[in-house]
Amino acid sequence: MPFQRVLDELVERQERALAALFVDDSGELVGVACNPAERDRMELMGAYLPVYLQRLREALAATRLGSPRVVHLERRGVQLHATVLPDDYVLSVVTDVDALAGAVRHRLLAAARRITDEVFDG
Repeated sequence: MPFQRVLDELVERQERALAALFVDDSGELVGVACNPAERDRMELMGAYLPVYLQRLREALAATRLGSPRVVHLERRGVQLHATVLPDDYVLSVVTDVDALAGAVRHRLLAAARRITDEVFDG
């Protein structure tokens, strides 16, 4: 799949990355790049992403603040950075807590543009 190369490169090029997740609007994992021993944990994280993002969208809409561009969550030794793609798909990078958030965000958004071009526009 064209997006798998993007996921693999996202993990390889992002220092301290644990995984890259490509999730559909129901929380189904479409693609993942991670250590096989971490796959179950990453699937669980991915399953909750659309739920969190939908609630965040609803809260922002209620206050007329627009919609989220990048979401950054930190919990239990990991950071999760996510962005919404067309058709409510989600691209996310999971890193350890010492990763530089700005660098992660930059790579995440570049990967999101590539996946949008290759999967949704291509």
